Amino acid sequence: MWNKIVSWIKSMQFAKIMCAILTLSSVGLFVWGFFVPPLGAIDGSVLKAGGVLLAFATLWVIAHIVIELDKSGKARVSKDGIEIQVTEE
Repeated sequence: MWNKIVSWIKSMQFAKIMCAILTLSSVGLFVWGFFVPPLGAIDGSVLKAGGVLLAFATLWVIAHIVIELDKSGKARVSKDGIEIQVTEE
C-alpha cells in the first residue's frame, strides 16, 4: 500500500492537484482579505501568506521536473504554446 502512495505522490497528477489547491487557497486569501475589517484593504500578513502558498505551488512543480529529469534524463513542460525542455547535458 505504501508503494502505491509513494508512486502516486511522485506522479505529476499529485503535483497538479497540490498546485491547484495551493493556488486556490492563495487566491481565496486575497479575496477574503477584502471582506474582513478594515474593508477594502488587504493586510500585509494576508499578502505574505498568499505569496508563501504560491511559492509552495511553484516548488511542487519544480520538484516534479527534477524527478522526471532524474528518471529519464530529460523533462519537458508545455503550457499555451510555450514549451520548456530540460536535459542533463
